[in-house]
Amino acid sequence: MQKAILIVDPSASKDYLHNRLQSLGYATISFKTTNKPLTESTTSSSPNIFDKTIYTTNNLRDDLKAISQLKKSFKIIAGISGSELGLDYSEQLISKLFPDASNDPATSHLRCSKSAINNRLKRYGLNYIEQTVIKHSMSVTEKLAIASSFFDKHYGHVILEPDLPNNEFIEPFTPKNLNDLKDYISQESLSSINIIIQQKIVGEEYYVNLAHYKGKFKATAVGQYQNSGPYYEYVDNIDLDAPCAQQAIDYVIEINKTLNMFNGLSHTKIVRKNDEFYLLRFTPRISGLYGYQNMMAKSAGVDQIGAFIGLIENKKLNEIKPKFFQRIFCLKKQLELLNHIDEEKIKSLPAYINHLKTNPYNKLDENENHGNLSDITLAVLLRSSDKKEILRETKFLQKIEYQRGSVL
Repeated sequence: MQKAILIVDPSASKDYLHNRLQSLGYATISFKTTNKPLTESTTSSSPNIFDKTIYTTNNLRDDLKAISQLKKSFKIIAGISGSELGLDYSEQLISKLFPDASNDPATSHLRCSKSAINNRLKRYGLNYIEQTVIKHSMSVTEKLAIASSFFDKHYGHVILEPDLPNNEFIEPFTPKNLNDLKDYISQESLSSINIIIQQKIVGEEYYVNLAHYKGKFKATAVGQYQNSGPYYEYVDNIDLDAPCAQQAIDYVIEINKTLNMFNGLSHTKIVRKNDEFYLLRFTPRISGLYGYQNMMAKSAGVDQIGAFIGLIENKKLNEIKPKFFQRIFCLKKQLELLNHIDEEKIKSLPAYINHLKTNPYNKLDENENHGNLSDITLAVLLRSSDKKEILRETKFLQKIEYQRGSVL
């Protein structure tokens, strides 16, 4: 009987997640709590790539019964959440199936609400960024008074965003002045949603990827973002032995413990300022960017999926001392670039490893920035033992973007 992993609401890096589990000898069972497409759906190689897909009946007992029926064909070893959406139900389902290898569903809110996460860090003495929740039940006058006071306190260095579990996909709003702030707060579309206003910390931005199983943690990757506009321009892999990487890993593991995150996968974004790390965003799922961050991690040692299976099987994880530099370059959404780029020229770059045309079938609006993956036209993975080669090819790709593909 084939071993399998249950993935509830697979979304981020789902093609990579499926293919990597298959390479390790595991089938994939997708359990969906919604019929609506989630993120990154436009890049899937097929509408349904998983070995088995089932949909919720909106009844926990019936859902558990449906999954139990699959045990006739699969040996289901563990379950993970594939998205931060619907985390409360996802963790409830997994806890019933794997009571000794699941997160406590009574604390799910700690892992999917940014305000709850921030309050938890504050309570347990970890670095946190000051914020205030503007509740939807308040009058517009009350909302504006709280927001204006916070804006003045931090000299205008603030960001605002909805306090939602899917705020990973909503670009935080940065007001330029009080009028901008008032316009944002007064939007009818936000009238029924709690809004977070938070101090804006400017510094070096990193991510840390972890695998967790029965309280054991394995850090698989640390990366640094280089921002350009509303979304990052490129992402560099950082040696796990680097001092800043160790400091970042220690901080993120403490965050996970504080949030009672002991099973599954997590992707955490943090910012470094004055040699201290602060949490930007915590997501209890595999890292996104179509699996490219995990591709970098795998070539440097072990990725999240390999680490997760290694922890389950109690196997020594293969770790390699990387002797090369890696970078994911993200070309922003441009119709002319998408239509005229010569992908063969990009493939001919000496440091080229892989690339992905991320939104080939979507209608792209160049004047609209979402601050998320939908703004990216092309992701290119570069790898070389010569850092100068990475820098040269980065400049070449920047030139492509600037000249809208005409350099090719």
